[in-house]
Amino acid sequence: MTYQKPAELPAFPTPKSGHTEVRLTGPDTFEVVCTEISAIDKEMLMAFFCGMQGVAGVFRFDLRETTCSECSFDADKATAERTSNSNYYNVSFPIRIF
Repeated sequence: MTYQKPAELPAFPTPKSGHTEVRLTGPDTFEVVCTEISAIDKEMLMAFFCGMQGVAGVFRFDLRETTCSECSFDADKATAERTSNSNYYNVSFPIRIF
């Protein structure tokens, strides 16, 4: 495997719909919670998660005041559920900071 500089790492995609929140869950972990996002944004996020192969992939995260140059998913599964308005989804990802 070739080492990539942080600026060259893939960036966590930001959904265009809904609301995205970062919740600190520990000194080196946080959870990204996307609520009321469209099916298109859900598929984009899940494709990124699958492309990173769960905990195996390293990526950048930059959303408002939360910036991490190197992190990975902290679990091999993401949570995705349809909202009461069946056109939207809530998705969450635990993330570990290096």
